[in-house]
Amino acid sequence: MQFIDLKSRHQLIKEQINARVQTVMEHGQFILGPEVKELEQKLAEYVGCKHCISVCSGTDSLLIALMALGVCSGDEVITVPYTWISTAEVIALLGATPVFVDIRRDTLNIDEDLIEESITSKTRAIVVVHYAGVSCEMEKIISIANKYNLYVIED
Repeated sequence: MQFIDLKSRHQLIKEQINARVQTVMEHGQFILGPEVKELEQKLAEYVGCKHCISVCSGTDSLLIALMALGVCSGDEVITVPYTWISTAEVIALLGATPVFVDIRRDTLNIDEDLIEESITSKTRAIVVVHYAGVSCEMEKIISIANKYNLYVIED
Protein backbone atom coordinates (compact mmCIF):
# COMPACT_ATOMS: atom_id res chain seq x y z
CA MET A 1 0.00 0.00 0.00
CA GLN A 2 1.42 3.34 -1.05
CA PHE A 3 0.69 6.11 1.46
CA ILE A 4 2.51 8.97 -0.25
CA ASP A 5 3.08 9.18 -3.98
CA LEU A 6 6.66 10.48 -3.91
CA LYS A 7 7.16 9.91 -7.61
CA SER A 8 4.45 12.37 -8.68
CA ARG A 9 5.59 14.88 -6.03
CA HIS A 10 9.11 14.62 -7.41
CA GLN A 11 7.86 15.32 -10.93
CA LEU A 12 6.50 18.69 -9.76
CA ILE A 13 9.96 19.93 -8.73
CA LYS A 14 12.21 17.68 -10.81
CA GLU A 15 13.75 20.49 -12.86
CA GLN A 16 14.61 22.56 -9.77
CA ILE A 17 16.16 19.54 -8.03
CA ASN A 18 18.21 18.60 -11.08
CA ALA A 19 19.46 22.18 -11.47
CA ARG A 20 20.56 22.33 -7.82
CA VAL A 21 22.29 18.93 -8.04
CA GLN A 22 24.05 20.06 -11.22
CA THR A 23 25.30 23.19 -9.42
CA VAL A 24 26.79 21.06 -6.64
CA MET A 25 28.38 18.73 -9.16
CA GLU A 26 29.97 21.68 -10.96
CA HIS A 27 31.53 23.34 -7.91
CA GLY A 28 32.43 20.02 -6.28
CA GLN A 29 31.90 21.09 -2.65
CA PHE A 30 30.04 17.99 -1.54
CA ILE A 31 30.63 18.62 2.17
CA LEU A 32 29.73 21.95 3.79
CA GLY A 33 29.23 23.67 0.46
CA PRO A 34 27.20 26.85 -0.01
CA GLU A 35 23.96 24.87 -0.27
CA VAL A 36 24.42 23.62 3.29
CA LYS A 37 24.80 27.17 4.59
CA GLU A 38 21.72 28.20 2.61
CA LEU A 39 19.70 25.28 4.01
CA GLU A 40 20.74 26.07 7.59
CA GLN A 41 19.83 29.75 7.17
CA LYS A 42 16.43 28.94 5.68
CA LEU A 43 15.66 26.36 8.38
CA ALA A 44 16.67 28.81 11.14
CA GLU A 45 14.38 31.45 9.65
CA TYR A 46 11.54 28.95 9.25
CA VAL A 47 11.59 27.87 12.89
CA GLY A 48 12.43 31.33 14.20
CA CYS A 49 15.82 30.69 15.75
CA LYS A 50 19.20 32.31 15.37
CA HIS A 51 21.21 29.27 14.27
CA CYS A 52 20.72 25.88 12.68
CA ILE A 53 23.24 23.07 12.33
CA SER A 54 22.49 20.37 9.81
CA VAL A 55 23.86 16.89 10.40
CA CYS A 56 24.08 13.67 8.43
CA SER A 57 21.43 11.74 10.35
CA GLY A 58 18.63 11.86 12.88
CA THR A 59 20.84 9.76 15.16
CA ASP A 60 23.51 12.45 15.17
CA SER A 61 20.92 15.17 15.78
CA LEU A 62 19.63 13.38 18.87
CA LEU A 63 23.16 12.74 20.14
CA ILE A 64 24.19 16.38 19.66
CA ALA A 65 21.04 17.63 21.41
CA LEU A 66 21.62 15.38 24.42
CA MET A 67 25.31 16.32 24.56
CA ALA A 68 24.43 20.02 24.40
CA LEU A 69 22.18 19.50 27.43
CA GLY A 70 24.99 17.78 29.32
CA VAL A 71 23.25 14.40 29.60
CA CYS A 72 25.77 11.93 30.98
CA SER A 73 26.35 8.83 33.08
CA GLY A 74 23.88 8.49 35.93
CA ASP A 75 21.17 10.54 34.22
CA GLU A 76 17.84 9.18 33.06
CA VAL A 77 16.03 10.20 29.90
CA ILE A 78 12.38 9.39 29.36
CA THR A 79 11.40 8.18 25.89
CA VAL A 80 9.28 5.55 24.16
CA PRO A 81 10.13 1.99 23.13
CA TYR A 82 8.09 2.35 19.93
CA THR A 83 10.69 4.09 17.78
CA TRP A 84 13.85 3.46 15.81
CA ILE A 85 16.68 2.12 17.98
CA SER A 86 18.66 5.38 17.70
CA THR A 87 16.38 7.13 20.17
CA ALA A 88 17.46 4.86 23.03
CA GLU A 89 20.89 4.15 21.58
CA VAL A 90 22.14 7.73 21.91
CA ILE A 91 20.90 7.94 25.49
CA ALA A 92 22.86 4.81 26.40
CA LEU A 93 25.87 5.94 24.37
CA LEU A 94 26.20 8.91 26.74
CA GLY A 95 26.03 6.59 29.74
CA ALA A 96 22.52 7.64 30.67
CA THR A 97 19.59 5.28 31.16
CA PRO A 98 16.61 5.27 28.80
CA VAL A 99 13.38 5.10 30.79
CA PHE A 100 10.58 3.82 28.62
CA VAL A 101 7.07 5.20 28.87
CA ASP A 102 4.35 3.36 26.99
CA ILE A 103 2.57 4.78 23.97
CA ARG A 104 -1.04 5.73 23.39
CA ARG A 105 -3.00 3.25 21.30
CA ASP A 106 -4.72 5.99 19.30
CA THR A 107 -1.61 7.96 18.22
CA LEU A 108 1.31 5.57 18.86
CA ASN A 109 3.02 8.53 20.55
CA ILE A 110 4.18 8.76 24.15
CA ASP A 111 1.31 8.56 26.63
CA GLU A 112 1.65 11.95 28.27
CA ASP A 113 -0.48 10.77 31.20
CA LEU A 114 2.22 8.21 32.13
CA ILE A 115 5.25 10.52 32.05
CA GLU A 116 5.09 11.94 35.58
CA GLU A 117 5.12 8.54 37.26
CA SER A 118 8.44 7.77 35.54
CA ILE A 119 10.22 10.95 36.65
CA THR A 120 12.89 10.52 39.33
CA SER A 121 15.58 12.75 40.78
CA LYS A 122 17.90 11.42 38.02
CA THR A 123 15.61 12.42 35.14
CA ARG A 124 17.20 15.10 32.94
CA ALA A 125 15.11 15.08 29.78
CA ILE A 126 12.17 13.71 27.83
CA VAL A 127 12.69 12.62 24.22
CA VAL A 128 9.34 12.45 22.45
CA VAL A 129 8.89 10.80 19.07
CA HIS A 130 6.24 12.21 16.77
CA TYR A 131 5.12 9.06 14.98
CA ALA A 132 3.77 8.71 11.43
CA GLY A 133 3.02 12.40 11.03
CA VAL A 134 1.05 12.63 14.26
CA SER A 135 2.37 15.12 16.81
CA CYS A 136 2.64 14.34 20.49
CA GLU A 137 0.55 16.31 23.00
CA MET A 138 3.29 18.89 23.36
CA GLU A 139 1.43 21.40 25.55
CA LYS A 140 0.97 18.82 28.28
CA ILE A 141 4.49 17.42 27.84
CA ILE A 142 6.04 20.89 28.04
CA SER A 143 3.95 21.63 31.11
CA ILE A 144 5.23 18.48 32.83
CA ALA A 145 8.80 19.27 31.79
CA ASN A 146 8.52 22.79 33.19
CA LYS A 147 7.08 21.49 36.45
CA TYR A 148 10.11 19.22 36.96
CA ASN A 149 12.71 21.45 35.29
CA LEU A 150 13.37 18.95 32.48
CA TYR A 151 14.45 19.41 28.89
CA VAL A 152 12.34 18.20 25.98
CA ILE A 153 13.82 16.94 22.74
CA GLU A 154 11.51 16.26 19.81
CA ASP A 155 12.36 13.43 17.42
